[in-house]
Amino acid sequence: MAEVLVHEMQYYGGKVPSDIELVNYSDEYYHDYRHICCDCFRSLSIATNLNPVHFIQEKKS
Repeated sequence: MAEVLVHEMQYYGGKVPSDIELVNYSDEYYHDYRHICCDCFRSLSIATNLNPVHFIQEKKS
């Protein structure tokens, strides 16, 4: 398995106007969350030789 380094990003700019309503994560949102993450990080996954479809994997309890 490839080593993965994690970095944190912070935004220090001004307020961004938006009509997006934030909600806490719930398992019912998993498939939407996975789809968004895979789309957002597709280029990064490909550039680091990771499969963009497997960016997020659901944890089995």
